[in-house]
Amino acid sequence: MKAEKRPRRKRTRIPDLILLLIQVSVMILFIYTLINLNMLNFKWLVLIIALLFVLLAMFTVLMIMKLGRGVTTVKRVVQVLLIAVMLVGNHYAGTLTNTLKTITNETQTRIDKISLLTLADNEGNSIEDFNGKTIGLQTGTDKDLTEFALGKIDQRIEYGKYEYVDYSVMINDFLLGYDDAILINDAYIKMMADSVEGFAGSYKVIETFTREIELTPAEVNAKLPDEPFAVYLSGMDELGDPHQQLRSDVNILMLVDPVANHVTMISIPRDAYVPNPAKNDQLDKLTHTGLYSIDTTIAAAEELFGFPIDYYVKVSFSSLIEIVNTVDGITVNVPVTFCEQNAERSYLWDDQICLEEGERFIYGPAALALARHRASYANELTRNQVQQDIIKAIVKRMMTPVGFSRIPDVLSIIPQYMVTNMPYSAITNFVSAEMNNIGDWTFDSIGLTNGISQLMPTASVPDLYQDVMILSYSDVVKVYERYQAMHDPVELNDLKFDLNDLNRYVKQMPSNPNLVWAENYE
Repeated sequence: MKAEKRPRRKRTRIPDLILLLIQVSVMILFIYTLINLNMLNFKWLVLIIALLFVLLAMFTVLMIMKLGRGVTTVKRVVQVLLIAVMLVGNHYAGTLTNTLKTITNETQTRIDKISLLTLADNEGNSIEDFNGKTIGLQTGTDKDLTEFALGKIDQRIEYGKYEYVDYSVMINDFLLGYDDAILINDAYIKMMADSVEGFAGSYKVIETFTREIELTPAEVNAKLPDEPFAVYLSGMDELGDPHQQLRSDVNILMLVDPVANHVTMISIPRDAYVPNPAKNDQLDKLTHTGLYSIDTTIAAAEELFGFPIDYYVKVSFSSLIEIVNTVDGITVNVPVTFCEQNAERSYLWDDQICLEEGERFIYGPAALALARHRASYANELTRNQVQQDIIKAIVKRMMTPVGFSRIPDVLSIIPQYMVTNMPYSAITNFVSAEMNNIGDWTFDSIGLTNGISQLMPTASVPDLYQDVMILSYSDVVKVYERYQAMHDPVELNDLKFDLNDLNRYVKQMPSNPNLVWAENYE
């Protein structure tokens, strides 16, 4: 008896048609995201779009052709991989676009916080507990913010008040028990804890009042892709929203030359003694200028170096914890063994973060402690170098497979902790130009190493002498000359000199009577 032949199953093209439709949909979405990103120049954009259409045509032809089972399977696998690559690329590009548009948003907000403090052993724990008590107030630089807080308190209790011109006198009276509570701008709490003996750990917070003010930022002109520019990185010394007005603890100036593909980094000591534009150019610590605004910090740096700074990037220390944790840790050299307060600046010994000298693999809280620490160093310069090393370690980590896979997560974190006045168009134009002329970038730094430490009064805390860094004129001139060379490079044919006066054809840094130099103290 003849065995019946089983009918051959017809191969269906439905799976291939579904894959093709998915490919078309994902391709359209991917192209739209690339165009919206606006970072690819026309040549690269056309090349990518052309390649995607060629691949689409190839898979369409292969779908129509009669292929063997094995070839069909390979085609489908390759098609799925192509779709996956476009989806991942779309996710990365979309996240980058949203991040840049968020941090370059033209609408900016300033956040001010002021807190009602009482002594740690006071029985009061709420504003109502201070009904009929005396509250100390600062009516100098923070008069407007103090009145905002009093408007809230007036609705809840009746109280007596004692007015002070500056915070240091108010805090000394507070410690002596003359006032039951005090109102103090949060931006000054840590500074007063560092400056006034006995204040750190002596108080507790009863309530904090927050005020948000929408600002109209000054118009910033986007540089052309081939124009050199200066970027100022300001790092706040506390956790939280970067819109808060807090001390500028990290200060790095970057001179970027897109023609030479070169970046010069200058770490400026936080204690640099500079004019404070918010205090009629009275001399102050650079870090104090952040209490008034990032624009004040930039203006102070411009006075110091004698040239305009095009853009700023302001970050909160919270970002360091989040980014380092997100990339699953970094490897960095710890110059000395030390212990430092934790992220919340707890004074309890059990909360301290301690690191041993040498190369260490660390996570966010330890990275923040390392970036903040300065007590064990001979001067601010070591701390500046450590901060640069941490930035380099993060970049190096992001170049690893683990770090690269976390880039979308890092990009989603950045808007919470970073603001900039750099226009979106300036960023996209710069990247687009670089992709059209890809080359290796070089980096160097100029050290402000020859300054001297002195005990001097500061504009923000005039009745206390504090340790400041008076910079060297010769160091600052090097920065000015590098800026001029970047903007106006001298051609060999234009080179001129006078043996009798070697500085005759050298552009001199503008003199500024508000500045003092270390050379004046020698």
